[in-house]
Amino acid sequence: MADRDLADLGRELPWDEPDAERVEQVRTALLTKAPKPQEPRPPRRRYHWLLLAAAVVCGIALFWPRTDAVPPRNVATLHPGAGARFTRVGTPGDDIVRLTDGELTVEVLHLELGERFRVITGDAEVEVRGTAFDVRVEHDALRSVRVLHGRVEVRHAGHPAVILAAGESWRSAAETPRTDVAPPAASVAPPTARPAAATPSAVSVARRYRGEPTIKGQEAAPAPVPAVEPTPQASSAQKGDEAAFREGYDALRTGDNGRAEQAFAKASRSGTLAEDATYWRAVSLMRGGH
Repeated sequence: MADRDLADLGRELPWDEPDAERVEQVRTALLTKAPKPQEPRPPRRRYHWLLLAAAVVCGIALFWPRTDAVPPRNVATLHPGAGARFTRVGTPGDDIVRLTDGELTVEVLHLELGERFRVITGDAEVEVRGTAFDVRVEHDALRSVRVLHGRVEVRHAGHPAVILAAGESWRSAAETPRTDVAPPAASVAPPTARPAAATPSAVSVARRYRGEPTIKGQEAAPAPVPAVEPTPQASSAQKGDEAAFREGYDALRTGDNGRAEQAFAKASRSGTLAEDATYWRAVSLMRGGH
C-alpha cells in the first residue's frame, strides 16, 4: 500500500478539531521538554601563551653564559724594506711571518703567556719575545739578523740555536758582500806593518762583529798576516784610518747607515783596514737601500 493510500484512509477517519487552549498546552509541553541550546563558549584567548613563551626566551638569554670571542690582538708591527716578499700566516696566539726575500724590520710587543711570534724562512726560524730586530733573506735563505732591543732566538738548519741580545747580530756563512757595489775610487796602498798596541785594533773589533755570535762552522777564518816586522809606532794616516773605521762601526750599530758608509769609505782608501772597510762600506750601502 502506497503512502498516498494511507493518507487518504487517514483523512476518512473521524476526528475532533482540538480547541485553541489544548493546542497551546501541547505546544508549551513540547517546548518545555525540548533540550535547551548550549550557549556558545567564548573563544579561548591564546595571547597569554605567547607572553609565557616570550618570558621563557628572555630568561634563557639572560642567564645563558656569554661566550663573546675576544678578537686577537696585533702583537707585531712590520716595516718591510724595498723589494721584501713575505706573507703573514699562523693562528691567533701563534703569529708567523713567512719571509722569502728582502729585509724586514719587526717590532714585537711583550707577548703574554702562550703567545708566540716567529719569522720563518726556507732554512731557519727566528722567534722573539718582545723586541725589535732586522732580518734579511735571499732566495728563501736566512742571511742576517740584527737585534735592536730585546732578545731573539735564531734556529738555523744544521746548527744549534743562538740567543742574540740587544746590539748583537748573526750572519750566515753564505753571506758575502754585494757585487753590485762599486769599489772605492781611491787606490789601495800595499799592506804595511800592523802597529803593536795594548788594546784591540779596529780590525779585531770588526772581525769579532762579523762572527757574532760564534757558531761552529760559520765563522770565516781570519786572513793570514804577512810576516813583516811591526813598526814601533803607527803613522798619523793609519791613526786616521782607524778612527774613521771605528766611527763607521759605531754608526752602523746605531743604524746610521749614511754616516757609516762615509766613514768606511774614508777608512778604505789605504792601509791595513782597507779590505775590512770596503766590506763594511758595502754592508752600509746595502742596508741604506742602495
